[in-house]
Amino acid sequence: FIVSGAVSPGYADVAVTVERKVGNGSWKKIAKVKTDATGKWAVKRAAGSSKLTVSYRAKTTDSRLGILTSRAKITKVN
Repeated sequence: FIVSGAVSPGYADVAVTVERKVGNGSWKKIAKVKTDATGKWAVKRAAGSSKLTVSYRAKTTDSRLGILTSRAKITKVN
């Protein structure tokens, strides 16, 4: 599956850190990506074989946008 998002306004080359949390665990960095010319970014992930609840969020500290953290998105692997 793909975890994706965008920054607004849509700046290019914004460094985005993607994090995940399994269950009630702690947030862990899984990727660092840069936005495209329209501010969009995406990370491919493989769904595990275990039944899990996994949350994802994105963070940036770009000088044009300030310090931003997205809301967490929860996924369930059945």
